[in-house]
Amino acid sequence: MKPDLEFAEGIYTIITGFVDGADSVQSLESYYLANKNAIATMKRHSEEHYQKLIQSFKEAKDAINTNRIRQGHTDQATGGEGQRTTEEEDKRSRKERARQLAESHPSARFWKR
Repeated sequence: MKPDLEFAEGIYTIITGFVDGADSVQSLESYYLANKNAIATMKRHSEEHYQKLIQSFKEAKDAINTNRIRQGHTDQATGGEGQRTTEEEDKRSRKERARQLAESHPSARFWKR
């Protein structure tokens, strides 16, 4: 099949339009899985557009996670105003942040307690 860059760009434009509107990592992942076939088709037509799309997903996920971390910091700084979390959710959130930091900073060492 001959690559069609215009077709790949169209898929890219449509999918990235919805990626920017995701409000949670779960909704972002669900959107990716629901559009897996379209993304694979786009990749066959243009590896460049595929790489840009994957980068968009990563940036959206980072933005969502960063916003949550900022929100948590703001809640702590203002005396716990805003969204409350259970101890289990807080522990899970800390583990997730540690995992993310370990991925982005391979030299980082985190001690298990």
